[in-house]
Amino acid sequence: LHLRRQLQAGVPSAEIEAELQRNVADTGSSMGLALLGFLYNDDGRYAEAIEVLGRVRDFPGPWSQMANVYQGLAFAHARLAQPARALDYYTKAAALDETADVLYNIGILAAKTGDDRRAIHSLERALERSPNLLSAYPALVAAYRRAGRAERAERLEAAFPQVLTQVKAEEHFHRGVQ
Repeated sequence: LHLRRQLQAGVPSAEIEAELQRNVADTGSSMGLALLGFLYNDDGRYAEAIEVLGRVRDFPGPWSQMANVYQGLAFAHARLAQPARALDYYTKAAALDETADVLYNIGILAAKTGDDRRAIHSLERALERSPNLLSAYPALVAAYRRAGRAERAERLEAAFPQVLTQVKAEEHFHRGVQ
């Protein structure tokens, strides 16, 4: 939270990086390593993010960030065009915290690696958890079509405009409330 405030306040990421590196060197902090890895991902330094996030050790209890660390590793591997490694880390993240976003990413990467059965399963579960996850709809329609399930693809395509209208209405409502 403090790191986010610093970034939002315009503190240069180089200063934050130096402080995190000092913290890790002095304390060996896994939280410091995790934050440094996230910073590297934000800066597009994916190989460095993988190296640093790979050194994080779990800190059990309510402060555990391993699901986020695995997502960070998956993100970096995906950006480096390593979909199989990214899929492995998203799977580890899902084992700890099966969110709609993680399931969506598993579905997308499964499709990229040619596993449409897994893509369909993960994208369906993502939509069960978050029916307003708009990007999952076209991905799932495409996976259905590749798997020869044209009827399911057509039903989902027919339902999409209603979901889109609902999402836009909710966004409009929330903007009005603010």
